[in-house]
Amino acid sequence: MYTVLNDTGLLNTLQSLGATYLGKPASRIGLGETVQDCTSKTSHIEALEKTKLLIAEDTKSIRDILKRQLDMIGVDYKFVVNGAEAIEELKTDEYGILITDLHMPEMDGYELIKIIRENDKKKNTHFPVIVLTADIQMNQRQVYLKNGFDECLLKPVSLGQFKRLLIRWGVVDASVLNTEQKSLENPAPIEAEKEVKKELKRVKEDPALDRDAIIRQMGELNQGVIDLLYVFVRTTEPMLKKLVTANKEKDKIELVETAHSLKGAAYSACANVLGDIADQIQNDAESNVFEEASIQKALKEFERVEKAIEKLQKDL
Repeated sequence: MYTVLNDTGLLNTLQSLGATYLGKPASRIGLGETVQDCTSKTSHIEALEKTKLLIAEDTKSIRDILKRQLDMIGVDYKFVVNGAEAIEELKTDEYGILITDLHMPEMDGYELIKIIRENDKKKNTHFPVIVLTADIQMNQRQVYLKNGFDECLLKPVSLGQFKRLLIRWGVVDASVLNTEQKSLENPAPIEAEKEVKKELKRVKEDPALDRDAIIRQMGELNQGVIDLLYVFVRTTEPMLKKLVTANKEKDKIELVETAHSLKGAAYSACANVLGDIADQIQNDAESNVFEEASIQKALKEFERVEKAIEKLQKDL
């Protein structure tokens, strides 16, 4: 998809449909790299000797969503909450692949990948590392490769995206893409067109929660998914309090980190509007701009998310 629209919800929908999102204008190099990236992701990578996943992610609500997805796929995995714990776990030699967030306490994803690649040089090996992030720019092939990562998973990750990545790396067999999931993730062209039109309508209406995206991400909408959304609410409330305090005290580092965590959690919960607001707060803070209006906007949008979850519960 080659478009001037810069919308996270549309980007996520297109990705779940199997389409790559390229913003206009794009240079010839940018277009070429996008085609190259698409080509590489259609190739099946030689199966790994070990298929257990190690996942470094510090946000509980995101871990809960990933856990549900991985349980549905049926793979072996373990979570850690920062890069330092990941380094210790990798010493056990139990894992075939690492999926890591970028912004984590104690040791972030950048320092983690640096250590792993230094170890690779000493051993003359290459350990597969996938970056898991809400930063759209990291999804560009030249960016994640330059930072030492093999692929990028952009939050929120749909169930179909997760399956296809694990198939490419030989972690699971292609049979996990059952008929029902193929119908959901790879609709016929006419159905894909309907999905994009529906998403364009969503952009105008700006719902607090993208119900269709939740289903694409989790495979279905049931009580278990609702419970995960309530976990998102409980873990997000402390983040909002931190936002208020950090903005009032003009604590740039705390505001940037908290806004980033909120952004990733919101996008993973398919609360795209809240995610966009958090993204703006993060960008402003990085430029030493502390907008009280943006913080209030985030608080009000969170109230909308809570009401939307309550409505999903009633409609279930």
